[in-house]
Amino acid sequence: MHHPVPSDDVLDAWLFVARHEAEFGVELARLHFGGASAGAHLVVGVSKRLRDTDGPMPASLVLAYPNLHPVLPPPSEDLRTALAQGPPELLTLDVMRDINRNYAGSEAVFDDVYAYPGNGDVSGLPPVFVLNSERDSLRASGERFGEQLAEAGVPVRVEYEPGTMHGHLNQPDDPAALRSIERMAVWLSETKA
Repeated sequence: MHHPVPSDDVLDAWLFVARHEAEFGVELARLHFGGASAGAHLVVGVSKRLRDTDGPMPASLVLAYPNLHPVLPPPSEDLRTALAQGPPELLTLDVMRDINRNYAGSEAVFDDVYAYPGNGDVSGLPPVFVLNSERDSLRASGERFGEQLAEAGVPVRVEYEPGTMHGHLNQPDDPAALRSIERMAVWLSETKA
């Protein structure tokens, strides 16, 4: 399915939880919203939709190795060095262009600020934690988004997990994944509403 169907599904899920806080036993001010990779992408797009419609906003966003731009931003020198030291990168510019085109359904959607939430105004979002993998081309998108948030005055922390590649949280017994989960938990404990 193409945008906006996945975004609509995530929005519906968030609104259901936000509107049933008593049933879930967590007040809205303590609900945080997060995702990894495509999930992080959807979380930010939905948060921008909530911001623009005065919807119930999450207390913060936790993003793991997000892809938020229709075309990957240029990698930093540090990222280029990290990519050169690891196995061949799977998420190349061409692969990501195909993935983004498939999600959007058409390159005509690449300018949409909700389909690609790295586009347009990022002000008004809640505090954001971005955790990238060290050797992941998508790190360029996470780093650039962090810069955009900082420029817009949104509290943001951007970090990367050393020695990891995209999807490292999929290996929960890996010490790097455990460190990453701890990083997120610590940040959330410091970011209480």
